[in-house]
Order: sequence, then C-alpha cells, then structure tokens
Amino acid sequence: CVFFGSDGSENAEAPPRIKEVLEDIESRLLRCEVENHVGDLGRLTVPKPCSGLNLNHVDELFGAIERIVAVESLEFVARQLDLVRPVMESLLPSTNEDMLAELDNFYAKIVSVVPETRRLVFDCIASRALKLPVLIAAVSNTKWDINELQTQHSNYVDFLIKDFEAFSLRLDHIAECFNLSDSIRILLWDRTIYYTFRALVQGYCEGGKCSTEGRALMQLDFQHLLLKVFLPNI
Repeated sequence: CVFFGSDGSENAEAPPRIKEVLEDIESRLLRCEVENHVGDLGRLTVPKPCSGLNLNHVDELFGAIERIVAVESLEFVARQLDLVRPVMESLLPSTNEDMLAELDNFYAKIVSVVPETRRLVFDCIASRALKLPVLIAAVSNTKWDINELQTQHSNYVDFLIKDFEAFSLRLDHIAECFNLSDSIRILLWDRTIYYTFRALVQGYCEGGKCSTEGRALMQLDFQHLLLKVFLPNI
C-alpha cells in the first residue's frame, strides 16, 4: 500500500481500515527513522522501492505489472494464512484466551483488508489510465444551452473513445509480457469505467446553463458511449 496504493489522484489517503493496519505495522514492526531510537532492537528496517521502479509511465499503466504482482503475492499469503489457521489454533493452549484473542484479531483486522488493498492498488491505475482532466474540461466547455435537437454526438465523445482504445492497447501490451488474468482485466476495465463516469458527471455539473435540447444531446452522447465503450467492456 505504501508503494503501490498511494500515488493515484483519487487515493491521496488510504481507506480507514487499511490506514489503521499500516499504522499498527509501523508501530509494532518497523524501526523509527531516528537513528539509535530506543526500542528498535529486533525491528525491521523501513523498506524502500527499487531505484529502477517506474510507477509514472502511462504506456506501462503506471507500473501495472509490478502492482499486479504485489497484489497477487499478498493475496497468496492471505490464502495460505487462512489454510494454516486451524493448525495454529490447535497449537495454542485452549486455556490461553489472550493468545487466541490475538490470533482472532490478526485475521479480523489484518488479513480481512486484503480485498480492499486490491481495489486501492488497482484504483491507482484506473484513476489515471485516461486523460480525465482533459475530458472534464471538454465536457464542461461543450455548449449545452442550445435551441435545436442534435443528430451528431459531441466532440468529447470521439476523444474519450480514442482514449479508451489507447487504454485497451496498453492492456494488450501488458498481457503480451505478463500473464494478465481475466479477473484482473475485468477489474481494471470496471474501475476505469467507474472513474470515467465520475469525470463525465463532474463535466456535466460544471457545464453551466443547459436547455432541454442540451439534455437531449447529453443523452445522445451517453448512448453513443454505451454502445461503443461501456457495454462491450462491462
């Protein structure tokens, strides 16, 4: 989460449950950044990302491969912990209620946040996969206060379709270099479409005065996007 779940525009801060887990790990396991801090004996050094790691390249979808490997590794560990839980419980004295409570707390508080971590990390890709600030500006600058019904969709629709085509090509390129499962591909499409919906709504809200004919144009634009982009990938 520290390396792969904190750099998306929509993810300035981790969700409360994940944030609580990270703070707990830091207080229990990691050394203080202050040198020779009392109580650092036996603690782990704060990890640092590899110098060759690039999470800012759009053509690589902001380090999508590294993020996917990180998430799947975490999910694998979580599955193994679920499998060995009965063994760990059998090794603990039944009379030691404190240790059993600590084990229950570990699974309830830490292991249970793995699905949230998956979405957090992938949202760092999805929230930046398209040129959403440009889209918002294009939608808001579209003239909605019109007096005639339109038969042609707005220019921003073509821009968004091309942006989605570029996103699809980037995903295909990643799939050529890496085993991209259907579930991950679907999730990335789902979250990217989600952020696109948000951007469209924001653009419509910032568009100023809108006539009845303008609302009809919005519907025409949206129907075209549904047919060309959203429905084929939902």
